Amino acid sequence: MPLWTGVVGCPMGEAGFVDAWLRAQVSSIVSYIDKTVLSLRAASPHALWAAIYYSCSAKFDFILRHLPPDKTVSHARVVDAALTRAAEACGYEGVLGDAITARRARLPARMRGLGLRSLEEVAPAAFCACFVEAAERFLDRSTPGGGRERGFFQMLAPLFGHGAFELPYPNSPRLSRFLSGCTTNVNPLGAQLGQLTPTGESFKKAWEGMQREVRGEGVAGPLDVRAPEAGNGRAGSAGLQRQLTQQREQVKRNQLSRSILGLPHGDTRREAWLAVDSF
Repeated sequence: MPLWTGVVGCPMGEAGFVDAWLRAQVSSIVSYIDKTVLSLRAASPHALWAAIYYSCSAKFDFILRHLPPDKTVSHARVVDAALTRAAEACGYEGVLGDAITARRARLPARMRGLGLRSLEEVAPAAFCACFVEAAERFLDRSTPGGGRERGFFQMLAPLFGHGAFELPYPNSPRLSRFLSGCTTNVNPLGAQLGQLTPTGESFKKAWEGMQREVRGEGVAGPLDVRAPEAGNGRAGSAGLQRQLTQQREQVKRNQLSRSILGLPHGDTRREAWLAVDSF
């Protein structure tokens, strides 16, 4: 197992090193989940579910926020599979085996689901939100009282442009310059002129992928704007990942409802969906 923990607990380096580090982390997480099931399954399925929901399901979240999806999704699938096995241990093997039931399980309880979110699906929202929230603090900016707040990566100004986040878009460019390709030879991240940095490519791909998920569904949210405007106009305390999740999950809930209502009358999955809150 690679021993260097990199920056803020995440690996940095060649692809092989990062992948090996992630495999080691996933192995540890899966082992933790399996041991939790062995310890609690016989004693109390209710306690097991609480442990899965409140502890096990969040073990990979930090990594999802700090590494791009192209590096994490294959590992997230492994953790998802372990969480599914653990959830089925609260009931019976195969309880989440059909596609409709599995989709329902991934929705939050307020949308008639189990709240067992797919980490693979969480990955793009987690990464994009973390990047935007960090980028907004990279550069020096004005404060409401007329002072200046120092950024913690002012040396990235050539990539973003000075004052990139001073005002709402389009009065300030936000990510426009960063996502239009490097325009200077003085580039601290090593991209060539006219090219996106690897982080820029990952961000743009993840954001546009989420936009395709919600397009045409009539659910408003942060994905209504282009990648260069990501996070624009929200209150300073508003978590972007939460807003992205609300929009995406509402779309998934609507799509699932249509799928379930299209099932034959008498199908137990349809009856269970319609019976929620009816007693």
